[in-house]
Amino acid sequence: MAEPARSIRQQLGYLGRGWLILAASGWLAFVATVLMPGLPAWLMVGSFVLTCGALLAMILGLRCPRCRTRLTQVGLMAAILPSQTSTQLHCPGCGANLDQSA
Repeated sequence: MAEPARSIRQQLGYLGRGWLILAASGWLAFVATVLMPGLPAWLMVGSFVLTCGALLAMILGLRCPRCRTRLTQVGLMAAILPSQTSTQLHCPGCGANLDQSA
């Protein structure tokens, strides 16, 4: 049985959760290298770059699939609090309904 197509809001939430998990993992690794001085320095630098890269990708990468307008705030709200994302119903760029399938 085929799975129903995800809406734009669900797709943004899925991508937002992925970037948040990656950023949190990098941050935890960075904090671990600070608290445990025996860990290699490359791990500290790599985890910091991973955290910053994930946050930057989340800010720049959560876009409307139709017009490519940045929808970072909608994506973060869909990732963190899916029930609270109904305040913005349409894409500010193209006016697409965010609850329709992508």
